[in-house]
Parts: sequence; structure tokens; C-alpha cells
Amino acid sequence: TYSDFGDAMSYNVSLDTTGPIDKDKHWLYRLVVVAQDQEPFRLGDYEKNYYLYPSLTYVFNKDTKFIVRTEFIREKRRADDGLGAPFNNLAYLAPYNIVYQELSDVDRDTGEALSTEFKTQLGRWSIHLSTRSLWHTDSRYALESNTLLPVSVLPVQNSSIRRRYRNGGNNLRINAFDLNGYATYGPDSFKHT
Repeated sequence: TYSDFGDAMSYNVSLDTTGPIDKDKHWLYRLVVVAQDQEPFRLGDYEKNYYLYPSLTYVFNKDTKFIVRTEFIREKRRADDGLGAPFNNLAYLAPYNIVYQELSDVDRDTGEALSTEFKTQLGRWSIHLSTRSLWHTDSRYALESNTLLPVSVLPVQNSSIRRRYRNGGNNLRINAFDLNGYATYGPDSFKHT
């Protein structure tokens, strides 16, 4: 057997701090940091993830502020497609400690994002402008299961699983822009926005 309950060691560490930078509290910061080193129950599987979320706010006055947020994400894990039940029959399901992938198989995700937000009040009008740019890359290097059906139908215990080599990746870029203006008017008994 792989391990008894509690044998696998993992950790999650996080920090979330915020506060003013200057004595007048015009400049505010927030920093969130997360690190994970996980060992799931499947033989040889791992997850090593790192996340960083800093942000900076400038408060002009009680009605106007500007915020800049960034995100940095790094995820690395063993590529594991799990187990399939041949012919959708659980009687043929392999034991949980059977792994079809190689120890060197790996999935990775990386991402960065930059967001800005501007809010102000002009008389009865509220103005809200936000932007977001996102960059994301994912990749897989693996000998993965090509099919969950055995090559030879009978007997199942002498069958094999087909595998295929994959070395691929995807890149994604998204830019978004949003501008809103709204006002509330009318008597207290019949307000409109």
C-alpha cells in the first residue's frame, strides 16, 4: 500500500496583509501570498502551487479612488488522468494505487493579470471605469491514456491500456474594458437609478 492515513506530508501557507502606507491614508496596500505543496492520495502525485496577489489603492478623497491589482499564478502538478472503468463496469476498475502515467508526466499553468479600477462621484452621478488584462499559459508533457477501453476485450485481466505522447500547450490573452455611469433621482417614495 502507498501510505496509511496521515503519512503523506503536505503544506498550505498563506499571508494576507493590508493597511495604509502613508499617515494621511491616501495610499493603501494589500498583499496576499499563498504557497501549496500537496501530496494527494494517488501514488506519485503532487501539486506545487504559488499565488501572489498585490494591490495598491490611491484614495483622492471620500468620493474618488484608483486601484491597481496584479495576479501571478504558478501551478505544477503530476499529470494523472485517474482511473476509468472499462465498459463502464466498476467490477473492472483497477485498484486506486494503479497509475497509468509516468512519474515525469507534468501539467503546468501560469497566469498573470493586471486590473485597474477608477471610481468617482460627480454630483448625483457615479462613474466606474475598470480594465483587466489576462495572460494564461497551460502545458502538458505526458504519456496519457488514449482510451479507457482495453485493447483486447476478453479476458479483461490480460488487456492493456493504450497511451499516447502529448507535448502541448495553450496561450490565452484577454483584454477587457468597462465604463459605467449611473445616477439616482426622483422622490424618496419612487427612486430611480
